Formats: sequence, C-alpha cells, structure tokens
Amino acid sequence: MISESSMHLKQTEFLIEDAPTDLILHRKAMVDDGAGGKEEGAPSDLPPQRVRVVGVDNTAAFVTTEGRRIPIHKRLVGMPDLDVELADRFDVEGRSYEVVNVQRDPGWRVEVEARRYG
Repeated sequence: MISESSMHLKQTEFLIEDAPTDLILHRKAMVDDGAGGKEEGAPSDLPPQRVRVVGVDNTAAFVTTEGRRIPIHKRLVGMPDLDVELADRFDVEGRSYEVVNVQRDPGWRVEVEARRYG
C-alpha cells in the first residue's frame, strides 16, 4: 500500500514532469570583507534543477512580515530537495526574476514566489 506522503510526492513529480523546466539558479556569495565582516561577492550558478514554472495573474503579491507588498510574477514548484534560497535569481523566457518567498510546507513539494528584476 502506498502511503499518503508517497502519493503526494508522485503527484508533485507528475505536475513537474507535465511541463518541466531545467532551471539554473544564481546565488549571491557572501565573502570576507577583510575587516571582520562580509560583503556580496560574485554570484555562483547552481547546477540545473527541474521545476515547473507557473505564471500568475497581475494581482498576485507576497506580503512581508513588515507589511510590504511585493508583486509576484512567477511561481516555481519543485521536489522537496530543491536547492533554493531567498534572493536567488533565475531567467525564464528572456526575463530575470528574484526569489522573494520559499514555502517548504507541505513536505512533499517546494513552492517558490519570485518577482521580476533588472
């Protein structure tokens, strides 16, 4: 018998494989500034990861804990092992996006919200 969690994982996998995108995330590196602190270094590219890219309507937004409203332009759905962090960047269809929210609950998928930048 298949567990509920296994079933949800299979559904996530099916959703992604129905319209997959192999996405390269660009991550800002923090390096020693020579004075005991850190500064932003050159970004590094992560290996390609398979996700599903989902468009959103014009009213979608993420509201920060401070109450700031950030428009959402793309969502990503990935498997639980998706390596993604806030402020990661990626390109889709000639546009650049920045990750503003990562949701890892429920545990059988990762949902990412991103805004256009640049």
